[in-house]
Amino acid sequence: MGLGLLGTLIYFCLRTGYYDEARKVALSSRVSHHFAPQLSEWVATGGMVSPETATAASEECEKLLRMGDRVGRAAYDKKKLLLYAILSDYPGGSNSTVPNEGYSPYSLDDLQVYLNKFEPSYYTKNGKDPLVYPYVLLLSIQLLPAMIYLSKDMGDEGYNVDAVHISIVLADHGVLSVSAGAWQKLKVMDAFAEASSIIRQYGSVYLRHENLSLALEYYMQAAAAVGGGQLSWSGRGAGEEGELERVFTDVKTRQQFLLEAAHQCQEAGLYDKSIEIQKRVGAFAMALDTINKCLSESICALSRGRLDGESLTAGLLHSGNEILQTYKYYPEVSLQERELVSEQQTVLMQLDAIFSIHEVARVGRHLDALREVAKLPFLPLDPRAPDLANDMFQSLSHHVQACVPDLLKVALHCLDNLTDSDGSLRALRTKIANFLANNFNRNWPQDLYEKVARSL
Repeated sequence: MGLGLLGTLIYFCLRTGYYDEARKVALSSRVSHHFAPQLSEWVATGGMVSPETATAASEECEKLLRMGDRVGRAAYDKKKLLLYAILSDYPGGSNSTVPNEGYSPYSLDDLQVYLNKFEPSYYTKNGKDPLVYPYVLLLSIQLLPAMIYLSKDMGDEGYNVDAVHISIVLADHGVLSVSAGAWQKLKVMDAFAEASSIIRQYGSVYLRHENLSLALEYYMQAAAAVGGGQLSWSGRGAGEEGELERVFTDVKTRQQFLLEAAHQCQEAGLYDKSIEIQKRVGAFAMALDTINKCLSESICALSRGRLDGESLTAGLLHSGNEILQTYKYYPEVSLQERELVSEQQTVLMQLDAIFSIHEVARVGRHLDALREVAKLPFLPLDPRAPDLANDMFQSLSHHVQACVPDLLKVALHCLDNLTDSDGSLRALRTKIANFLANNFNRNWPQDLYEKVARSL
């Protein structure tokens, strides 16, 4: 009688290291009463079973295989075979890990060599069960061969898609290089390069269909894989370098490579990925500059009626503040980087102030919005303050400068919706008019100048 679902559960417990749980499951059912004592011995001895137990388990494996080979007989219980194979270190009781028999332990390399003696068709029954062979390869830690096999065209099953995404995961965790085993003797190219090739070929499909965004995603994953995967970007822990150093041994070269990747992401409009890379290499000023660029564009879009502008802008402000928090606890920051971060932090605060004015004006609080406009320390719009030199505005970040025309339009809209009882509103109009006159050469929207001219 087969073990059925019980065997699946026992096998899962063993493969995941829950040996005592596997023993308890075996003892809990009459179906496994012959197997339970042998498993209990295997657990208790740490796998060093007696010669009698190893021989009995090997004989059971041979018996199951013979039954499966007979014409007209039902297929053998695969889970039962696997369980007995674990107990006996099958193939053959002579390979058992019994110290007093004079045999060396059956190693992973030995297992891989044995399994590779047979053609894939032996495991798949000539294609009837195509996943058995990659399953065997994965269980024997032959990860790259499993991915190469899955990536081949095997009809309409679409296993090549699985190969791509499993390759990405394996490369990201840096395990491909330690799993080749016997496969290395076949002179397969570097494991990471092979995984990269599988990913890149899949990305080229999207390129041919002009889906540039997805194509770029897979090309980036392929580039990361050939350098060692995600660990090559972030390292294995605080202060550690990833496997990108296999390609670039110099720290500065590695950092420059990643910064160039961030620049390429930005050029392609993938700002979130650009920011992530910049953060990972400690380029916080660059990351904040990218945030401020996107924030400036978002505020301008918001003032022109973009429906998702408010949530997008709030999200960018949150991301900027998160970068500043991460920067505080970063172990090594140069004096120059600190100065650049301070500058970008000021820009972030200025954009935040402009966004707040838009929000207040949008809900009809016109007087409150004008009060906030007058209090802006980086624009000469306070009616009670003397006129300042125009170079004050010229020194502002271009991200902030880009938001000023729409801010002035908001201010003029608020002025049009209020009654001037003490002359202060007229004074603010005059400040705005003088400011525009001093910046007439900036090619700002013509309707802004016309609006000011009509209001005076």
